[in-house]
Amino acid sequence: MLAKATGRGAEQYRRVVFDLSAHIGDRIYVEIVDRATGGWGHISVDDVNVPVRRP
Repeated sequence: MLAKATGRGAEQYRRVVFDLSAHIGDRIYVEIVDRATGGWGHISVDDVNVPVRRP
């Protein structure tokens, strides 16, 4: 695992930035998992950006 962020149990979006520039050119997978238990839940993900070269 290169990086990880977890939710805060709130509806408000928050920006999370990972500097994975050392891995540009590598094949990287993004996995989004909901491990909540119970009768209700959801995941909201927006605006995923993956640079393919260094600026």
